[in-house]
Amino acid sequence: IIEDCASSIGAKINNQPVGTFGDLAIFSFGATKFITTGGGGMIVSRKDKYIERIRDYINYDYRKIYYPRFNFDFNDIQASIGIAQLEKLNDFIDRRKYIANKYIEICNKKGWNFQKPLKNEFLQNWYRFVLFLPEKDVVRLHNHLKKRGVSTIIPLERWELLNSYLGLDPKYFSNSVKASKHTLSVPIYPSLTEANLEDIIDALTKF
Repeated sequence: IIEDCASSIGAKINNQPVGTFGDLAIFSFGATKFITTGGGGMIVSRKDKYIERIRDYINYDYRKIYYPRFNFDFNDIQASIGIAQLEKLNDFIDRRKYIANKYIEICNKKGWNFQKPLKNEFLQNWYRFVLFLPEKDVVRLHNHLKKRGVSTIIPLERWELLNSYLGLDPKYFSNSVKASKHTLSVPIYPSLTEANLEDIIDALTKF
């Protein structure tokens, strides 16, 4: 079992951290992820046979057995950045939860749908805050916030849908198609200042 934890570092299920359920787990440290090292990521496993194989695969000069390898080594600067952010992981989660609660208040007042908080057995890291709106309002709100200097993204673009690559009928991917048309992600990164947050809330309120 390989866990895809690209965006869920710090999250827990029944107090057990994600990344500890399967045989291996993969985390992403890209520029837009929960923590970043400027690129790259992390693979974790309790099984020595997997760790040994991964170390071999990412180390170009390591040649016990001859098969393709790639120079994927982290440098010390990237590792230092990652370690420093890991130490602040709980603070990042708390800050994102605080921002999410502010957005939830606005959504409840305006009757907007949004990604609901998970049940009590889950510790949510709030990697994104996603609004679910009528298709026409997605574009309108995006443009409205852009005029106020607020960046938003569509978390699942239509060109990213699997059926687009495979040439399959979109009717078999109705939920994905719906998500690509009706969702908008608003800023929730932990370095968002109170002044920035107040501006965003004001812009959302006046939409």
